[in-house]
Amino acid sequence: MSGCSARADQLNRHRSHRACYKSAGQGPGVDALLKHTRRQLEAAAALPTPGSGQSEREQMESIYEVLGTFKELVRLDADGEVIWTVPSAPEREGWTLANEPRLLQAIQSDQTSVLQLTPSDDTHPPVAVIVAPMHNSQGILDGFLAGELHLSHAGLDLVPLPEQEKSVHAEIIDERGYIIAHSGEEIYEPDEHAEILTDFIARGESGTTIHHVGGGRDHIVAYYPLQTLPGGVVVEQIEDEALALPQDMQRTMLIYGLGALVVASGAAWFHAHTVVRPIRQLTSDAALMASGDLDKPITATREDEIGALARRFDEMRVKLRASLEESARWAEELEDRVRERTREVEERNRELGVLNQTRRQL
Repeated sequence: MSGCSARADQLNRHRSHRACYKSAGQGPGVDALLKHTRRQLEAAAALPTPGSGQSEREQMESIYEVLGTFKELVRLDADGEVIWTVPSAPEREGWTLANEPRLLQAIQSDQTSVLQLTPSDDTHPPVAVIVAPMHNSQGILDGFLAGELHLSHAGLDLVPLPEQEKSVHAEIIDERGYIIAHSGEEIYEPDEHAEILTDFIARGESGTTIHHVGGGRDHIVAYYPLQTLPGGVVVEQIEDEALALPQDMQRTMLIYGLGALVVASGAAWFHAHTVVRPIRQLTSDAALMASGDLDKPITATREDEIGALARRFDEMRVKLRASLEESARWAEELEDRVRERTREVEERNRELGVLNQTRRQL
């Protein structure tokens, strides 16, 4: 009995891990959204450049309003110096971003890059930056267009994590384990599960583990790595409450199973009462017919196919009995005729015997 209980607990734990991991599986949706945003910025950067910088900026202001997915658009020259920003930020114009190692690496290539920068203001989470090259009409590199994304900041929920029950908490972390966005209030601090997720983050693999909380209830933690950004999606749930779901499912399945058993039993009884028993009675009546008992009528009280079959059997019984009675009558008449003919032959034979005897005497 204890073995069955242990097996059930193990199964429940496995199901709860799978459920938690499934919740973390929204990572592909985040990747798809970032890829879509990347294509938007690439399309904006590929638009024909107007003649003046002011016209170019006005064009990007319109694009910024239409897209609505970027916190800020930054126009960089080929060396990484800020030419203008949308929305306008005069204090940043002329300032170079090339001191950011990742951004420096991005502007040294002629391809679109998605990278992550850590701002100096610790009240805001790290931001994703998409950098797309811009070319002039001759196809020569003319600088870059950078779009700054806050995954969850200032009311702009580019990646809105679903609100779930209170025991479930979802967040996105960077490669260092710092929270980028999560389903609660905005916060910029290391995730408390970063240490136990170090191996998953380093290998870029998904999985689940248990976070043992001293003096508190343990948590099930699931991790799903992102493909477009370093880091991934983390979903945590209190283990007891995670186990409550499969247990509730077991109780629900048990109730539904008992209900299905009752319905199936009722259906079996109804089937036996309305189908099996009439067929057995019809089989018994047919056996009596086969044994020669044609006097017992086959009653048909149903109006369905079984009733129609019973009436056909009864019609066959009546006709067969009539046929047998006719045959018996003909046989009896034939016997009477044979008997009459026999008497006539015997009488003729006696007459012939008398004639023969008279002839011999003469």
